[in-house]
Amino acid sequence: MSKKRQALDTNNPVVKGLGLNALFNDLDQQRSQQTTPPKTMKELKAQLQRDGERWRDKHKKELKNGNTKIFHPSPRTVADILERYLNYGIIANDDEEMERGQVSFYDLDSGTYKASQRTLEKLATCIERSLTTRQLAEIRHYLFLDSHRLTETRTKWLIPVNNGIYNQHTHKLEPFSSKYVFRHKIMTNYNANATEPSFNGWQLSEWFQQIAGGDRDKLLLLWQTISAVVNPNLTTDVAIFLVDNGQGRTGKSTFERLLENLVGAGNYGSLKLKEFEDDFKLASATGKALLIGDDNNPNDYNRTSENFKSVATGENILINPKGLTPFNYRFNNFIVQSMNGIPRFSDTSDALFRRFRVIVFDHQYKATAANKRIKDEYIKAQRLLEFVLKKALSMTPDVLQDTAESQEIIKDIKEDNDSVDHFIENYLPELESTRIPVAFLFKLFLAAMDYENNPQKIKQNTFTRRAKPLMAEKGWEYSRNNLAPRLHWEANDMNKLNELDIHYKYTVKINPSKYQPLFNKTNKEDDKPTDN
Repeated sequence: MSKKRQALDTNNPVVKGLGLNALFNDLDQQRSQQTTPPKTMKELKAQLQRDGERWRDKHKKELKNGNTKIFHPSPRTVADILERYLNYGIIANDDEEMERGQVSFYDLDSGTYKASQRTLEKLATCIERSLTTRQLAEIRHYLFLDSHRLTETRTKWLIPVNNGIYNQHTHKLEPFSSKYVFRHKIMTNYNANATEPSFNGWQLSEWFQQIAGGDRDKLLLLWQTISAVVNPNLTTDVAIFLVDNGQGRTGKSTFERLLENLVGAGNYGSLKLKEFEDDFKLASATGKALLIGDDNNPNDYNRTSENFKSVATGENILINPKGLTPFNYRFNNFIVQSMNGIPRFSDTSDALFRRFRVIVFDHQYKATAANKRIKDEYIKAQRLLEFVLKKALSMTPDVLQDTAESQEIIKDIKEDNDSVDHFIENYLPELESTRIPVAFLFKLFLAAMDYENNPQKIKQNTFTRRAKPLMAEKGWEYSRNNLAPRLHWEANDMNKLNELDIHYKYTVKINPSKYQPLFNKTNKEDDKPTDN
């Protein structure tokens, strides 16, 4: 019996009138209300266990035969007890997103909000161990109904790291708080005194210099990539492609492991380009700071890239996990993909390709014990990771550097993936005409693609639509029906079609005097609009 209970005068008529058990229960309830709020998940679980025991003790019934009947809290009661202690809600931008959102709660240990169904159920069973699967689902439903809307913290200068929230304005750490809604954090400590370490003469900065090959823009992009991984709120819409020619030992995978070590185990997801369009695999990537795809097969054909674009831009996506209810989710992470060679896409729009930055790893390293230690030991060392984090936090790149190397690779990727672009780049310069009928150009395109063993099934209207902007960039203006080829048409061009059309499938007759859809070379002196 507690000292407070011992101090009670049980002969006092007031005390007798209240009933000892009721009075003791009231004292217990007052004491529980004065308890300091839990500061760790362990303390929270212990508190929930006490509340469950207290509820059962309060509601037990003494039977006439001397036995005691124990009642168990209902799912509604368990949900009420959870709501007493949890900071919870649905992370969403509007009420529509809330309708298909997930219940997230503040994890006292990590300082971030989690949507772990398993953890919620474990917390519920701390209150009542006998809960059935159906009752647990009911509890989750009550929490969903009672949830208020949480707005994810996307303040650019606040970055959650392992030991607090780094403020880039004050250059100091702030303590974690439930008022900040972060889904993940970087699992490396911020150390204001961190300096670059040296491991048997090897230093990270010198390695980066080797990768960059003396290109300052490329060196900057390497560090900006790390900065974007640390703070995805700062840079949006861009993904990094790490590329080599497949010869191996280029340092590409070592750079990937460095990024993974920096964000920490469980804080990165493995997702290749084509897997972004797989609902089940995309579901496994929620709640991660980094989405990294290792060794994408350059022969894989990415038929659609809609989810990839939505993840890169932080748009709302309907996630459909296997065996669970679909839910809305907005990714807030950075994407890094590695590959041996150039990937293939059916989407050849600028909306996709402007999201890419390419870093080429073309320096081959020898397979020595010393180089093996870089990957196995040095890039895992906390003093190196703390130095990398400190440097990354000192950077605030709104736009990632678009290097000349990256631009050239992206141009090659686009041309290789866009058959119309490839055709215009490689076959248009061979033509002598300065007014080219669309009917001829389309047939030449089909013949050229067949000749390259890349047959096309697009219609002439589709070809024209895709060719217009590409031709315009090269000084060709599209005329729907206002011009005739006339003397601007060179009959020799027909010979080029005949050379490529080895199976005689793409014959076409051109009447130079007929008004027809054509492309007109506008920057030619002899191309006068009055000459129809």
